[in-house]
Amino acid sequence: MFVKICPLCEKEFNTNREKQIFCKRPHEMTCFGCKKEFMLKKPKKGQLLYTCGDYTCRDILTKHVNMEKYGVENTTQLKEIQEKMKKTTLEKYGVEYAFQSEKVKNKIKETNIERYGTETPRWHNEESRLKAEETNMNRYGASNPFGSKEIQEKIKQHNLNKYGVPWTTQAEEVKEKMKKSYMEKFGVDNPAKAKEVQDKIRKTNIKRYGSPHFMQSEVGIKKYKSMIMERHGVNNFSHKGITNYEDYLNLENFLMKTSLSISEIAEYFNLPRRRIRKRIIDLGMQDLFDDLYVNSVREEDFDRFLKNNEKLSHVKYIRNDRTILEGKELDFYFPNHSLAVEISPTYTHNSKVGWGNKGEGVSSTYHLNKFLGCQEKGIELITIFDWHDWDKVLEMIEIKLMGANERIYGRKTEYFEYETVSNDIFNMLSNWHILSLPSNLKRKNKVSVLEFESEVVGIALWEDSKKENNIVELKRMVFKPGIVVPGGPSKLLSNYIKNNPDVKTIYTFSDCDLGHGNVYNKIGFELTEESRPTLNYYNIEHEKHIKHLSLVRQGADRLLKNFPNYEPVGIGEHLPSNREIVESYGFLPVYDCGYRKWTLNVEQENDKYE
Repeated sequence: MFVKICPLCEKEFNTNREKQIFCKRPHEMTCFGCKKEFMLKKPKKGQLLYTCGDYTCRDILTKHVNMEKYGVENTTQLKEIQEKMKKTTLEKYGVEYAFQSEKVKNKIKETNIERYGTETPRWHNEESRLKAEETNMNRYGASNPFGSKEIQEKIKQHNLNKYGVPWTTQAEEVKEKMKKSYMEKFGVDNPAKAKEVQDKIRKTNIKRYGSPHFMQSEVGIKKYKSMIMERHGVNNFSHKGITNYEDYLNLENFLMKTSLSISEIAEYFNLPRRRIRKRIIDLGMQDLFDDLYVNSVREEDFDRFLKNNEKLSHVKYIRNDRTILEGKELDFYFPNHSLAVEISPTYTHNSKVGWGNKGEGVSSTYHLNKFLGCQEKGIELITIFDWHDWDKVLEMIEIKLMGANERIYGRKTEYFEYETVSNDIFNMLSNWHILSLPSNLKRKNKVSVLEFESEVVGIALWEDSKKENNIVELKRMVFKPGIVVPGGPSKLLSNYIKNNPDVKTIYTFSDCDLGHGNVYNKIGFELTEESRPTLNYYNIEHEKHIKHLSLVRQGADRLLKNFPNYEPVGIGEHLPSNREIVESYGFLPVYDCGYRKWTLNVEQENDKYE
């Protein structure tokens, strides 16, 4: 008689058998997999860990035991086991793997035909397919094991460990092996090049889908459209990103009713103009549009300026960009300079009539909205209208893109101040500044000047307020073309403040057409007002520009006194408005980007300039 202790319940028991390990009592065990309690009736020799019997739990325990014993989850991962299996299979079937044997393949086919009536029951027998999908869903959470994220990650990790790449087909040794196999089997390095494979694919597609190519079949087209619609909200991938999609699908009806220009249609659908043109031509509707092949002449001029300017040869730019403003077009975008340029010809950017005298023009906030949209993205937008001095604008943009030809530091210049505007200074202000001075400018205004080696390089024009003596407007600040004066704006301002101690407030304006006006912010001004877009009138034929404010103050008779064929209206009742008068002479209304008012409280800034 032997007295032993059961390793499962740790209780003593008596036995006549020397080799008996476990007692014969039922044992309450914890499943190694799911951790549930169950009764173990008959232990196995040498085994201390058990499961409730569930497949998943058994699989977990098997992997654990294999890891403890062999260092792998499955014994077939062991090199010696793999070699032994290959050896056995070679002896038995003449191949390394059983599924390479024609005998095994035929036996599988016979069994499937006998059981399911088909060689491949998984795909041709609905019951088998559904059963397989149900099993996969329970095990892997997907109808196909390869759809499981867990399985995918496991495969990737295995391939990385074995081949150094996540997918076997990326491994050079596998690629070479595949090519070798294809050459031996088909005489080509890719089976898709083999005529017999191509013919087989066509026959299969015709048998299954009624077409030699799946994507040409009704099923394929329907499936593709469904997939694209599900992923991108369109029924054709090339339509991705198109706005107002319903109208695009019914483009012919839309074009018959619209009065929009080609540019406006392109913007409406968020498409390049060339693509809209192609669709219109394909529909045979090109005769409906006068501007089918027209681009802004100024746009082409500006493009040539960039391409033919050796200084700007390195500057990267994008034409007709629609990514920055989410569909709205920027004529020229310079990504490396956070700068954009919008060319706005009166013919297409007025607020009265659309292209070709069809429909309404652009909204009063069209240009301002683009300016603000760019500002939100950290981009400075310059909007060029017909009344701007083209050469001066190009010079300004050139400096923004590549810097000035010469740099003179403000500390090296001398400051001078004059009580009146001389003819020389007036001409410099008019020629240098992008906004020329009016000929009737009051000459009795103070002028600050910076000189370098007796040459004027910077000018500031000051104008006293008519209402209060201690308030001054900075009317203009400009530097000689081709020269940048770092510290120049600050020096002009600080010296003027020192020489004019009675001044308490200085204000100035920046034109939003020409940028942010951040130079004023840098020298201490605060942004105190943002205007709405201001109204302008422009006559394309005679290249004449009138500001709405000037029209209100002076009237049409005075402003159009020397205009060709103008007949004065005079004063009286029931007369047309000034706007009606100028528009009757071919002037079109254009809303610009507005302006900004900047204010400097001198008393708060005195410490800065003392």
